[in-house]
Amino acid sequence: MVTVDTTQLERAALILADIPRGVEKAASRAVNRALVSARAQAIESIRGEYEVKAGAIRKTIKLSKATPSNPGGTVTSTGSMIPLVDFAPSPSTPGTGGPGRPALTVSVKRGKREQVDGGFIMRNKSGHVGVFKRVGPKRSPLHQLYGPAVPIMMGAADVAVEVEEAAQLTLAKRFDHEVTRLLEGAS
Repeated sequence: MVTVDTTQLERAALILADIPRGVEKAASRAVNRALVSARAQAIESIRGEYEVKAGAIRKTIKLSKATPSNPGGTVTSTGSMIPLVDFAPSPSTPGTGGPGRPALTVSVKRGKREQVDGGFIMRNKSGHVGVFKRVGPKRSPLHQLYGPAVPIMMGAADVAVEVEEAAQLTLAKRFDHEVTRLLEGAS
């Protein structure tokens, strides 16, 4: 959890005493900027650990913005597991993998390739491409294989710590900046 330092709040209350709801405005604006910073840090930290595209991460993250009447904000990530085909499979073309062909490998963690035993890349009749594996001795059924979900990646201890540190740093800087901005006449 990220919070504004109480000494900063007390000092801002004294400075902004003449501006109606000045402290609340400054706090909500600073929190909103910290939320954006936290999202950016989450994307950067997750990409540092996992081989996943930034857009796939960004679309799962939701920011609940702060307002002067409700100065709290949240960064949440919701989403399902990401198809394994999005984790840099090699070979990457449909029809690869399977018996008598080069083994299919994927890179879920950055810099670490793992072999997918029995996995192959296939294009469905609908045009969907994925990494599949046969279940049982017959040709059907097939199951698509998935990697971790973004919320799981975001909840990793080192990622969460980096996100929180970035948000706290941004909040402290931006709160002072927003107080100064209100004093200079910006509404």
